[in-house]
Amino acid sequence: MQKRNVFTMVLLVLLFSLISCSKQDQDQSDKEIIVEKQEGDFELKLFSQKGRYAAHEKINIYAQVKYIGPKEEVMIEHGGFTPIKYEVVENKRGITIPTVESSILNQTTLKRNQWYTFKFEKSGEVKEDKFHQEYFNEEGFPKGSYTIEAAFSFQSDEEDRYRITGSGAAIVTGSIDIIVD
Repeated sequence: MQKRNVFTMVLLVLLFSLISCSKQDQDQSDKEIIVEKQEGDFELKLFSQKGRYAAHEKINIYAQVKYIGPKEEVMIEHGGFTPIKYEVVENKRGITIPTVESSILNQTTLKRNQWYTFKFEKSGEVKEDKFHQEYFNEEGFPKGSYTIEAAFSFQSDEEDRYRITGSGAAIVTGSIDIIVD
């Protein structure tokens, strides 16, 4: 009888521990995720409204960029309509969806200490497989485990100042992980 009581107590303690951990995980997944990076004269923040979404729930992800250099403003050049490029990796399937960048060259003036916001929008090559069709044709993301990377990519005529690589692009990157069930 005493062994049975000890066994029951151990079982209850384990059960309460699991429930407590599960509740903490749930609380964490409902919280906003923020990743901050700084490279030279630029800061990048990447946000997700939460860490866990339902399948095909609207995804709320965006990046912010701030110039913190010595000038009042700096002019940058970038492909497409925004200097932020998003890459999505579905980790369980090993599928990467890189951004499709238009060949249009745009210029953006960044004023010192002012945040500029760039919302995540789906972009990439649409393939014929089921995952890509579901990803591009429905709201949100299909079920899976995702890493979303934001890269602040630009060109500037101040190559020495921004330690621009041989390709002419300066990059500040950040990534976040989300779960979609």
